[in-house]
Amino acid sequence: MELSEKGKMNNHISKYASPSWVKSFWNLLSTSILLYICFTSTNYWLLPLFSLTLMRTFIIFHDIGHESFFPDKKFNYFVGLIVGTIVVTPFSNWTFGHNHHHKHSNKLDRKQYSQTAPWDVERYKKESFWNRLIYKFAYGKYTLFTVV
Repeated sequence: MELSEKGKMNNHISKYASPSWVKSFWNLLSTSILLYICFTSTNYWLLPLFSLTLMRTFIIFHDIGHESFFPDKKFNYFVGLIVGTIVVTPFSNWTFGHNHHHKHSNKLDRKQYSQTAPWDVERYKKESFWNRLIYKFAYGKYTLFTVV
């Protein structure tokens, strides 16, 4: 019996559905080594590597905040406090706010500033030309993920 596309995708995703101590420690160790090299080097050519490593560090921080990096919740919290100092983001506060964002994202009946598109079509049509222009600049596909 042949699997459907959805079944194939679920089989593929299931390999990554639960955290692994080995993979988590390896990711943390390799990222720490890269950060150490970038922090201690005086070569400017390492700046792109440094920024990519900081981005990787924040991705790890994000996964720790969702308690999905290490299998143990307490260990996630402990490591999250340390990684939070590296990415200069308070772990507990960020985790609370980010989980709130996931819980309530794009619910148009609530006022939110962290939404991708906080206005519905009805409100957009009621706004003046200048407000719509500002809205398009702030939330438009060309500027939201680049300039803003």
